[in-house]
Amino acid sequence: MPKEKLIIAIFCVIVLAISVYPQSSEKEYIWQKIVLLKSDCEDIKRVFKVKECEIPFSRYRLTAYTLYVNFSTGMDKWNVERGKVVSMAFSLNFLNLKLKDFERDFSDYTIRSNDTLDLVYTNEKKGIELLVVEKSKEKWIREISIFPAKDCEKKICPFDIEEGWKGVLPLKMNRVEFERLIQLKSKNKGNFVDYETKNVLVSVVYSEEPCSNDN
Repeated sequence: MPKEKLIIAIFCVIVLAISVYPQSSEKEYIWQKIVLLKSDCEDIKRVFKVKECEIPFSRYRLTAYTLYVNFSTGMDKWNVERGKVVSMAFSLNFLNLKLKDFERDFSDYTIRSNDTLDLVYTNEKKGIELLVVEKSKEKWIREISIFPAKDCEKKICPFDIEEGWKGVLPLKMNRVEFERLIQLKSKNKGNFVDYETKNVLVSVVYSEEPCSNDN
């Protein structure tokens, strides 16, 4: 590669990392500009420079990561109005954020392995979960999930099965989108899956092929 092109490539990677990760020595991350259960679509558009939102679930393919945003339907377990941001997840396109650079002290995190033997670091008090992969004897962050911290639990209202599932879009929503919406994951990889919420058991049938409701 010619020298001038190599310099440009390195510069692009550096800019890419800075745009997503710490902006200063105080570690100010871009998602900290969003206040869960208070911020809304207008805040998402302003902070992430996107044009529109879809409620209850939006996905944005950006340069450095894919951003997933869950919005309240106004009839779910969170006692907030429709359109408020409930949770976010960042699926990083590059392994360029080391775990040790993200935070020094993980004593408040629980650590477990998922189905693919990656490490999952969860901090309920802060409302953050990290999907971590090991490569070249180093731990790298693959995905960052932001959810309401424990001190937000007072906002949880009784779950109404008749109203709470209006955010589900049959024939349009895939499994990843559905599980992000209900904030539950199942180890069952089959087509027939049960999700046990606090009050009810919900059975879901997934199609192996794309569905169409056009007749």
